[in-house]
Amino acid sequence: MFGNRSNYGSYHKFINSMKNKTRFSRHSGIPPKAGKGNKLISAKEIMDRFYITYQTVNHYTDFGLLPLVFKKGNVRFYDSKQVKQRLNKITKLASEGYSLRLIRKKLIGI
Repeated sequence: MFGNRSNYGSYHKFINSMKNKTRFSRHSGIPPKAGKGNKLISAKEIMDRFYITYQTVNHYTDFGLLPLVFKKGNVRFYDSKQVKQRLNKITKLASEGYSLRLIRKKLIGI
């Protein structure tokens, strides 16, 4: 039925439960830690927090600008601190006129 909200919020419950896990097992679906005290953030949360589109998150991930920490089904998780640092650098360098290729080289250190 359309009015049934029994699964409403299950996505956020899943995200919160994943943030507290400490080790990754290929079969158990438990993500690794994002780093010292850092939290995992989903692609959807990146969109909401940093005001970028889903297509931009996809492009940056595919292009190597945002490193993926863990993937569970279609939900991708990133290190929130690293995402913030990378997006700040990407924005700064792009405003200075650098192409995404040069930005990737600067971020990765090639």
